[in-house]
Amino acid sequence: MPSSQRQKVLSEANTGILENASEHQKLLVTEQNIQKELAKDPLKFGSDQGIVDLDTFDPFSPESLTSRLSQAEIASTHYGIPVAPITDTEAQALSDQITKMTVPEKIALAETLQQAPEIWGTIAGKNQAVFSQAGAIGDRNIMQRVFEGQEAIALKTVQSPSARDYLSPFEDYVGNVYGLEDKAATRDAALAYYAATQTPGLDFDEDLFIDSIEAVTGGIAEVNGYRTQLPRGIDEDRFDDFIDAIDEQFIEENGGLGFIDPVTGRRNPYPETYINDVIKNSQVTNKNNSEYLFTNGSSVFVRMDNGQPFTFSYDETVIAREKANKATRRRESRTGRPLGAIR
Repeated sequence: MPSSQRQKVLSEANTGILENASEHQKLLVTEQNIQKELAKDPLKFGSDQGIVDLDTFDPFSPESLTSRLSQAEIASTHYGIPVAPITDTEAQALSDQITKMTVPEKIALAETLQQAPEIWGTIAGKNQAVFSQAGAIGDRNIMQRVFEGQEAIALKTVQSPSARDYLSPFEDYVGNVYGLEDKAATRDAALAYYAATQTPGLDFDEDLFIDSIEAVTGGIAEVNGYRTQLPRGIDEDRFDDFIDAIDEQFIEENGGLGFIDPVTGRRNPYPETYINDVIKNSQVTNKNNSEYLFTNGSSVFVRMDNGQPFTFSYDETVIAREKANKATRRRESRTGRPLGAIR
């Protein structure tokens, strides 16, 4: 049964009456087993349960990927968790294929997989972190340089810089923006990009290496006093303007911001003053190449509608709306009349 129904049954069985305790314990064990299977391979588990019907997966076929995305959405709705469109076994098989691909084949595959960003994380842990890092960017030129650099490093046709040369500038630039795995993938992708752009025979070029880091990250800057990865093609000042311009309309469009009342147990929206004074000034953490979170230490601010993390992406219209609102306020201040008022 769907996740919401399972939770309802568990809640109804937890009456505190001794004769119901055994039944409630059985249901708890069943739920724990379900969660274990979902943690291992949710799509396969959905197939085993008959929730989804999986056909043979062809990573180079947009139609096959579209079909899988549809099945993954069914499983995600049923289990109440994000579900990648390939099984763990398929992810490993795809990883093995990628290792043997030429640069053009890798680019073609990465472009096909653009419609299924959940796959990047699935194959990254199967020795394809750099492929996932470059593929998720979606820029053909960057992908080509990273994949060519990877190949050159593997074939030892270039002299890779020593850790003594690149580690310090890398750490200074990246800081603590990424976790250990993502930081390692970013470092390796930057080294591959550097390998494809360096001039053979010359000493380590720190400026060129920083350019390589910027190419694979899109740039890193300080926002609200914390370092974060910028949206690709957006500079620090523009991203700051966007964060400052985030308004109630944008927040509602992205599910709202709310919290659980400890007394009533109900989810309530944050007051607008709290959103403006606290949340918008908290740490902005990049979830992936295009999505961000508002975080407070180890806590993540969540959506009002479903309690999931409040994620958002850069939106130019938010800045435009803020500029229009400011112009309207200035006009009203000068004329003493609201816009559209009859003289």
